[in-house]
Amino acid sequence: MTDKIKKAKELLQANGYYTGNLWQVDDVKHNYPNFSEDDCLEVLDRTLQSEYIVSNIFETIDHFAEEIFKEINDK
Repeated sequence: MTDKIKKAKELLQANGYYTGNLWQVDDVKHNYPNFSEDDCLEVLDRTLQSEYIVSNIFETIDHFAEEIFKEINDK
């Protein structure tokens, strides 16, 4: 990871963003090597903004938030 990317992630984290799992065009190019960078970004955009993915993320956030809430209150 370059220093520039590390600093960008630190800035985002300092402002409340989760940066532990960032998708990159190479994740798409792995299976579709002939795609342009713009094509890859479009794939990522459609994927990460799809109703299915967003819905599952919020359901999973609720699941783990409730689990952690219970663990905190059981102490």
